[in-house]
Amino acid sequence: KSINKASRSDQDHNESFKESTKINVFKEELGNELRNSFVNDLKELGNELRNSVVNVSKEALSHLNDSKKELCNEIRNSLREFKEDLVAREMKKTRDSEFKESLKKEAREEVARKLNDSDNEKNNENVGGN
Repeated sequence: KSINKASRSDQDHNESFKESTKINVFKEELGNELRNSFVNDLKELGNELRNSVVNVSKEALSHLNDSKKELCNEIRNSLREFKEDLVAREMKKTRDSEFKESLKKEAREEVARKLNDSDNEKNNENVGGN
């Protein structure tokens, strides 16, 4: 009986060892699955975060480009208006200058005509007085 007890005790010990080994293998497999799942979740979150940052960056860049285009158009329009104003001022100066020159010419011609008329009158008086 004592051999049976020893044999049974060995069997119990072997069964216990096998159960313990199964539990340890299960714990290890479960740990690996949890770690892999955690790593995959982190990778997925990282990808989502990167995609979100890329999308936000693209959206911000798009808004910046739109703002830049609007600003360039405003500057272009302002420069066009400024140029048109300068051209109009130059044309007005030219017209004013031409008008002044024509007035001067008319005044000179009037003075020359009056001088000529005056000379003619003097000549006529001299011719008539002789």
